[in-house]
Amino acid sequence: MWHDRNIGVGLVTQSSGWSKLWKIDLPHKIKLFLWRFCRNNVPVKTRLSAKGVCIRLDCPMCNWDVEDLNHVFFLLALLLWPAGSKQDEIGFYKLNVDAAIKLGDPSFSMGLVLRDHTGAFVTGKTICRAMVSSVVEAEAQAILEGLQWLLTMNYDRVDIESDSLSSVRAIHSPEMNLMEVGIFIDACRLLLDAKVGFSVSIC
Repeated sequence: MWHDRNIGVGLVTQSSGWSKLWKIDLPHKIKLFLWRFCRNNVPVKTRLSAKGVCIRLDCPMCNWDVEDLNHVFFLLALLLWPAGSKQDEIGFYKLNVDAAIKLGDPSFSMGLVLRDHTGAFVTGKTICRAMVSSVVEAEAQAILEGLQWLLTMNYDRVDIESDSLSSVRAIHSPEMNLMEVGIFIDACRLLLDAKVGFSVSIC
């Protein structure tokens, strides 16, 4: 599978790969969506615009970013993330963050989705950044991007959830992190110290 910043996601056609997809025990419409997604054939707004359709490119769900295949993929994945145990507390918000990286590519992507105490979608965004040296570094940068984004909005109690155990542990560890990821970990700690209502946890 490959990703191009300008045209989205594509897959080199391999008959054996497709035959495995069709044999998966999933509803046919989901398998068809996956097939179309891998072939960059989902009618997202950027694709429709490239085909000559006059249309606004902003995402109708988040009103923040351009609706391309990568953006839709991250929003769907994060919206399907299970809600945490604190979600029933009024005034509490949860920000799910995740990073997608393929070593060798010039960039990687991050997805952020904010939900309220009922689990309802509030806002979300995707971010593309220059490639980093490891998955842990990408995940730590996603947490930092989430914290920085939250500071631009008026939310007091937010739990930032990541699936990167290494990043979350490093943020909560009192020890200095001397690896490349340390700069992101230190920045996350500073922001968490400055905003007592924010927390970072593993999902």
